[in-house]
Amino acid sequence: MKLVSVSNQGSLVFEIERFVQGIEITNIKEDSTIKVDLVDDNLQDVNVFPQMTIAQMHTIMQELDDYKIVGVYTAATSHFDMVRVLFSKGGVLPFNESKKYKVTLGALNNRAIIVNAIDNERVAAPVSRIRIEKAIIKETQPQVDVNFSGVSQIFFPDRDVFDKITYLKPFSIGGQSQTRKIELAKEQYASNLTKSGLMNVLEGVNSFSQYDGEIWDVRKLTNVTAHFEAEKDLFYYKIYNA
Repeated sequence: MKLVSVSNQGSLVFEIERFVQGIEITNIKEDSTIKVDLVDDNLQDVNVFPQMTIAQMHTIMQELDDYKIVGVYTAATSHFDMVRVLFSKGGVLPFNESKKYKVTLGALNNRAIIVNAIDNERVAAPVSRIRIEKAIIKETQPQVDVNFSGVSQIFFPDRDVFDKITYLKPFSIGGQSQTRKIELAKEQYASNLTKSGLMNVLEGVNSFSQYDGEIWDVRKLTNVTAHFEAEKDLFYYKIYNA
């Protein structure tokens, strides 16, 4: 079902007041931007997806969609013929006039764009939303404690990543409880705990074939110390996939 269409404009803002699991956007450039907010008449607006490029959002969606059918990409013109943005993995979210999502698309380059609803016979009950939160480690913080409770993945959009992560792990020897410090360098972490390789979205078509950034799976972690030494701040995103 078509939600909205636009042409010859630089941006588009629209609200979703019907049951949807996500949206499908056609004919959009990879460097166009997207931001999603939850609008509730009884509460202040809550940011659900911070502003990022369509290419970065596509990278995240590849990790969250079990079938990886989230985009068709034309490299010659650096645009997506189609890209899917999921709001929930559990089914449709029950939006209405008083509780809805506001989607902001930017840098559209006057392209003719159609936004369709992604429907599903399942209703996400209890309500389980995908949420993305932007985080930062200042260059003055060579190490910082991070809580990954509820976080499924972290996304480094610029491929600048933690140098290493450390955390404490309890174990037992001879009935005696002890604790040891686990240390994983970025090379070891990436090779052991993340999905890697190229993603072919649809067989036989020109699909987006590489990550725009780097994603680490952190579902097995809770409290860690992130180590990062560089001459600039480190930005990354926490992905909550309830």
